[in-house]
Amino acid sequence: MNFWLIVSSFSLFIFSINLFPQINTERYRQDADSGFSGAVEIEGLAQTGNTDFQLLSLGGRLNYNRISSYSFFVFSGGYGWKDGSQFSNELISHLRNVESLNDILLLEAFMQFDYNKKRKLLSRELIGAGLRYKILTTDDFKFRLGTSYFFEIEEYDLPDGSIHGKNVKAHRFSSYSTFEIRVKEDMQFSSVTYFQPDIQNFGDYRLISENILSFIINRYFDFNVKFNVRYDSLPPDGIKEMDTFTKLGITYKF
Repeated sequence: MNFWLIVSSFSLFIFSINLFPQINTERYRQDADSGFSGAVEIEGLAQTGNTDFQLLSLGGRLNYNRISSYSFFVFSGGYGWKDGSQFSNELISHLRNVESLNDILLLEAFMQFDYNKKRKLLSRELIGAGLRYKILTTDDFKFRLGTSYFFEIEEYDLPDGSIHGKNVKAHRFSSYSTFEIRVKEDMQFSSVTYFQPDIQNFGDYRLISENILSFIINRYFDFNVKFNVRYDSLPPDGIKEMDTFTKLGITYKF
């Protein structure tokens, strides 16, 4: 009960600042002892001269582990300025509960809210559930598969008569594969790829790949290099089908 109270308070705080896009929930799963754990991550970029450019990204997690289950709340987002004008405004928050059915199979339930003004997305709300499969676990390597269903409602900043709808509802199937490799004692690489088609129109799908190389500085801090790819087969009018980005950042763990 205390966990959900903390999550609710934390959610209201994040939404109230209204600054802070798909989030890699895999990297927020923690094989830790029972109880709370968390992390805060910040990334920044500034450029002056011919271009006056600043970008601030903030993310974090709150985990609660139990004997045969765990829950986590994560958020991530960014805000940017170019020549004094805002150019990016995005937020994602995600809440998930995972229950172990046996040594291999887990049941997941989740909900999410996000917006991304770069992609003309004013709001997106979704709720879903599915199964997660532990395929392989060693000291230096983990491989997992997951399948789920979710229902989403999206609102876009588009003019009347646009090809892409302004208010869209969709039933989507989501599948993902993820692996984590300990390259050496102080270096770790993780990757997750999602495929999310509309159940009623398989020509409408999203393909998302999120990759992170982490350098462990000490028990509290990591240095991260991220490379993400997002492909939308039916994007809003005026938006490209594919996005990529690379980021550097520091994570504080507690």
